[in-house]
Amino acid sequence: MVTTGISTASFFDTLMLEDAPALFRQWGVKNAEYYLNSWCEYDPAFVDRLAKETEDAGIRVVGVHPMSLQYEPLLFTPHPRQRSDAMKAYELVLRAGERLHADHYVMHGPVVLNGVAKNLQLTRLAPIFDTLSDMAEDHGLHLTLENVSFETQRPAVTSGQLRLTAKDTIVAQLLGSAGVKATFNRTLSFEPDGPFTVSVSFSVMLVFNPGTRGEIDWKTIDLAEEFKKNCPQLVQTMMTKSALLIAEITNANGTPILPMAGR
Repeated sequence: MVTTGISTASFFDTLMLEDAPALFRQWGVKNAEYYLNSWCEYDPAFVDRLAKETEDAGIRVVGVHPMSLQYEPLLFTPHPRQRSDAMKAYELVLRAGERLHADHYVMHGPVVLNGVAKNLQLTRLAPIFDTLSDMAEDHGLHLTLENVSFETQRPAVTSGQLRLTAKDTIVAQLLGSAGVKATFNRTLSFEPDGPFTVSVSFSVMLVFNPGTRGEIDWKTIDLAEEFKKNCPQLVQTMMTKSALLIAEITNANGTPILPMAGR
């Protein structure tokens, strides 16, 4: 059984978050990701109103997703004061997720600026992720990393010809006995090293039917291949969304208009 839903990020700048429950009820949407756009939407009073409207509409909040660049990069900074303030914001969103009975906190994590990764050593980041995951579990949420990243590289300008290449991949990840997360990724890059690289990913969560999920040993299945064969419409939707988002990221001259990682 496939469970589908809508992320309010799909209505960015066109629909206020508090108006989403009524629209979803009108459309018959039962599952949603709530994209929290700004600081005022982390406020407990706002979240209480949103939770009531969500419950009245009969909507299950699968995950909460903050505006990543507002504080998430500072969760990984070496500076203790910056990380302390970011942790306070993270705690606010965790409380919001708990009040909304969400299952997941969706995180983008650290950013890559101008193609340069700073202070991203795994030995330093892993303990931070452990702490963040434990904090999420304390509020009944699973910390989930979403591999959406926009990277801008600025190598020296050359007079040679550049060839634009595109690579599409589908990765399927088994999430215990809960279901499968399928991620479509499209990456645009230049050969040889060119002015920028853009990588965009979209994911869907396929939830197992509790009554039949034990009938198949999913570890023996090529999940990505099965997904491509049996869910062509979802694959096409993710491909279309990737193409549209890449078109928004770049202008007519192919120059990135987003200078750093973000949604």
